[in-house]
Amino acid sequence: MRVNEISTEVQANLQTLHQTEQAFASAVERHQVALTQQLANQNGALVTQIAIGQAKLKRLGVTVSVFFASMLGYVGFDLWSKFH
Repeated sequence: MRVNEISTEVQANLQTLHQTEQAFASAVERHQVALTQQLANQNGALVTQIAIGQAKLKRLGVTVSVFFASMLGYVGFDLWSKFH
């Protein structure tokens, strides 16, 4: 009889472990989905910030290029007018 009681107790413990394992797996899956969603949101925000930064850098590059081109034109015209 003692063996039967132990066997029943072991089976009950195995069933409890199986239920606990399923609960943990379900919780991990829910948290993984939530984390993936948060990472996707953060990625979207970072992509937007990078695009804004690239637009500002492009505008700065154009401004600096125009400035140096006009300065070079001015110096070239000044030199040309002095020698002609």
